[in-house]
Amino acid sequence: MRVPSPYARTQLKTLLLDTADMAPDAFRDFLRRSGYGAEVNRINFGGTPDEAYTRAIDALAGAGKFDATFFDMLVVEPELNAWSDRMDELRIEFEVDPPRAVHFVQDRLDVIAAAAQRAGLHTGRHYAAMVRDTPHELRLRTSGPQRPDPEWVGALLAAANRKMPTTDDPSVWMADVLRIAVDNSTDEEHRAFVQALAELQVAHIDDPRVGEPLVATGGQLERIVMPDGFAVDAGTLEDWLGKVRARTCLIRVGGDDKGTGVLVGPDLVLTNWHVLFPVIEGSPGIGDRPGGSIPPDTVRFVFDYTTVGGQESATVESGLLEAEAGAGNDPWMVDWAPAADDEMVENPDPPFDESIDDDRLDFALVRIDQCRGDDRGYFPLVRTDFGFRENAAIMIAGHPVALEQPASVFSSKRTAQRLVCSIEPRSSIGTNPNATRARYRTNTFPGSSGSPVFNDEFEFVALHHFGRSGSYNQGIPLAAIHRRLEHRNKLDHLP
Repeated sequence: MRVPSPYARTQLKTLLLDTADMAPDAFRDFLRRSGYGAEVNRINFGGTPDEAYTRAIDALAGAGKFDATFFDMLVVEPELNAWSDRMDELRIEFEVDPPRAVHFVQDRLDVIAAAAQRAGLHTGRHYAAMVRDTPHELRLRTSGPQRPDPEWVGALLAAANRKMPTTDDPSVWMADVLRIAVDNSTDEEHRAFVQALAELQVAHIDDPRVGEPLVATGGQLERIVMPDGFAVDAGTLEDWLGKVRARTCLIRVGGDDKGTGVLVGPDLVLTNWHVLFPVIEGSPGIGDRPGGSIPPDTVRFVFDYTTVGGQESATVESGLLEAEAGAGNDPWMVDWAPAADDEMVENPDPPFDESIDDDRLDFALVRIDQCRGDDRGYFPLVRTDFGFRENAAIMIAGHPVALEQPASVFSSKRTAQRLVCSIEPRSSIGTNPNATRARYRTNTFPGSSGSPVFNDEFEFVALHHFGRSGSYNQGIPLAAIHRRLEHRNKLDHLP
């Protein structure tokens, strides 16, 4: 645990001494009652109240005592009952609780911090520039001792990341830090900081304090025209497309092309319930439903159904694990849940302002008879923190089909296309109240059910399940599926 910042310690002293009017003797008694007697014995509570509190807080900070337990006990003291909101703010400043809002999610901040370490921003003239050019108030909010050390630069970035602009203090310190990093780095790290600064500027496109949005191209600065536009390193895009080609499959049921599936484990495929509806109805899980009308051994998972260099690839196929086991004994079934009733109709248009139960998620997680993911890899089925913010870019990859005759969701003669990818920069619409459905504007074609949905960080975030022409497309957030698996003690099936 890092030593709390000078700002955090000052704010705690102000709250105890001035706001809550808690005398140093009362604070000392609290410490004794709460199990900090050894620390109390080493603290000099003499002198003025300000001096006593300064010595006490510095001693506790140096001993690493400002943790969740300390604040949990302090907040119930009579003098502090009315100041729970201030205590919540202090827990964030002391890095006990995560901040309510940040400029970058933690994984992205970790990438920036790693680039800062590789660029040596904690050394020599770079460190001197960080100390000279960053706002004094930011350094006061940075935990740990100020010294040329990677940990201090990481703490500086963390402090800047949680400082959001407000009416009283509209400064955006993260922009200041990133500009210094851009000016004091080269090569790959320089590009990383330019990219991070561009992302920050897009997020604050109407804020002159952050500066004009920019990206570096051949030494020139070009304006970002669309705040929610989508630009990505070509190598990163190529790598993602390779993974999508390898891990996405066409699903055939009874000889008909029904939809798309995606590897989420060495031998696990995730798709929509309605894609496998004729087979999995009757599998253990929900309600007393009739047995499937199509034998499980007619299901085929067709991989490499795509084109490379304009040429059709050779395909490989798998079936369901022990598909011949028979009704009521389905080793291939991990979990499933049907769609909502108002989604199982022609041209569905269900309301989006209502919650949908976790047992109506229109998904099927099944086990195939070969570990295709061992050499192809797979997209982990994890609970992401992606909230489908409005206008975020959304990408979808799948096998749309052409209907040979008019048909419903559940019955048709279908012939699939080779793998198709759709990318829409201003796509995300949002989620329903309990985040069991997400809507977006990315184009899909009929038969794209079960297609994996990705965000602008190439994270697998949802399972596409239907769309309404000219209005929206809709998917099941992966976080909702993960939550259901957790509730049903099925997570041990995941790698």
